Amino acid sequence: MGWGILGGEDVEVRSGDVRLQAHVGRPAAPGRYPAVIMLHGINGPGAGTRRAAERFGDEGYVGCLLNWQTVDKDPPDGDLMRYVADAAEYLRGQEYVDGDRIAVAGYCRGGGLVYLALEHHPWLKGGISFHGFPFYRQQLDSKKPVHPYDLAERIQAPLCILHGAADDRAPAADIYRMCERLESLGKTFQVKVYSGTGHAFTTPDGGAYNPVAASDSWQEAVAFLDRYVRA
Repeated sequence: MGWGILGGEDVEVRSGDVRLQAHVGRPAAPGRYPAVIMLHGINGPGAGTRRAAERFGDEGYVGCLLNWQTVDKDPPDGDLMRYVADAAEYLRGQEYVDGDRIAVAGYCRGGGLVYLALEHHPWLKGGISFHGFPFYRQQLDSKKPVHPYDLAERIQAPLCILHGAADDRAPAADIYRMCERLESLGKTFQVKVYSGTGHAFTTPDGGAYNPVAASDSWQEAVAFLDRYVRA
């Protein structure tokens, strides 16, 4: 039985002079709940990811889908890390959030940002990367100065990686390489790779949606949060 959902609410997160749009879903029952900062993919916060924020509410979490493209389609990584920190500060200011238990989850480009967020923010309790990028496809520059892989030694919180074996945009070989590095560094992580499954398999708004893999990955994500964030 779920916790029930208190609808979905559009809110605003302040980050310096920037006002970021966000969508929050939370449990219907009163209380202070762990929270998940959600980072969408490069195509923006579609209906599927907004719904996922609300689904977290039914799992006993506050889901906060942050529109990191509110003012710029491709902000520098430094700005994005500040956005994550300010989203957490916003959540800590809400009476229904347990500010000591905040995790991050992301899809595609947002899944790559999960690695970076864990590397930059040691206060995060866990991270879930859905079909994320441990390596950038383009040449590094001032906006993307390092690959998430390069800073893996900074990760302190548990990490859950959910990926498609047939992903042609973030190849599974890159995921295995990331896992090998995490293992060599003694990090706590888990990975599940789905055969015959391509990129963005969890997003019903996209053409590669795989409902079976998406459903299983959601269960894996919630079990991960229950083990490492709610505890």
